[in-house]
Amino acid sequence: RGKRERPDVLYGAFLELERQRLSDLLYRWIALESEREPFVVRDTERQVELEFGGVKFRVIVDRVDRLEDGSLVMIDYKTGNVNPRDWLGERPAEPQLPLYCVAHTEEIAALVYARVRPGEMSFDGMGERADMLPGVDASEQSGSLGLSWPDRRQEWREVLTRLALEVDQGRA
Repeated sequence: RGKRERPDVLYGAFLELERQRLSDLLYRWIALESEREPFVVRDTERQVELEFGGVKFRVIVDRVDRLEDGSLVMIDYKTGNVNPRDWLGERPAEPQLPLYCVAHTEEIAALVYARVRPGEMSFDGMGERADMLPGVDASEQSGSLGLSWPDRRQEWREVLTRLALEVDQGRA
């Protein structure tokens, strides 16, 4: 198939430039991952259906890692601007990870955005302790008003339950 049949496909020099760009990103990402404590990738691109506050949700979690101590870390890859503070407040702007965190059947010990973009490879998030991943703060230190991780999870549970009930009642 040629360019006329698939104009969305890269060819020739453009394809080689894209391969190089992606290889560079991958090598930089692997370098960042190598700074972490040992871990095992437990799940990738896992689709989960859950019910919360009477509302059914379908979410896809990019990745869940299990650390050596058994802790689970939920990772959401992003190429744009993101901020874990968007998980906070009475109407979180980005409730997907907190929702999955509190609805998950196992205890999630940290929520993390993985920024993958040229010039900025980083983790950003919060969890039960600060040393889980580079760039991840303990919940008490992450702008979460001094709440411990269990208290943060409880607050998310209450806020998200209230919002789900509002959606279920047609008020949101």
